[in-house]
Amino acid sequence: MRSGVSGRNHRSLHRPAATEAALRFLLDEGFEPAAAVNTLFLVVSVFTTGFVAAEQVPMDLAESRGLPAPDAVRAATTGLEALPEERFPVLRGNAAAMLGPNMDERFRLGLETVLDGVAARTDDNGPGTSRADSTVITDLSDVVAGRSPRGC
Repeated sequence: MRSGVSGRNHRSLHRPAATEAALRFLLDEGFEPAAAVNTLFLVVSVFTTGFVAAEQVPMDLAESRGLPAPDAVRAATTGLEALPEERFPVLRGNAAAMLGPNMDERFRLGLETVLDGVAARTDDNGPGTSRADSTVITDLSDVVAGRSPRGC
């Protein structure tokens, strides 16, 4: 049985250089140390890992069945569209949008939403009030991915 310690196998511990760079970036942006750590955990461990799993698991399943990714998306869309209309009118009507190829845009929107939430929890006049600024999002995304942010 697990000990109940959340984050016991935290992935960032296995990528110390990327974690160091991301924390440094957040601290340089004015985050307090605890807020920087919590923001990094939320962005990497919760949002990014969850997003990748949600995107990858169906593709892995399709691959195990010999379906290329576009065929898997088509099959999933067809499956949603085949649901009984009287019970699932919204799913049926939005199947293509739910499973469409715009995952990069969905990731960006999700990251903006998470960072907006972080900003909302900070002092109105203090650091973090504009976390969803396009440059900050792009730079944090680069740091999380192990790339140097622009200008560094």
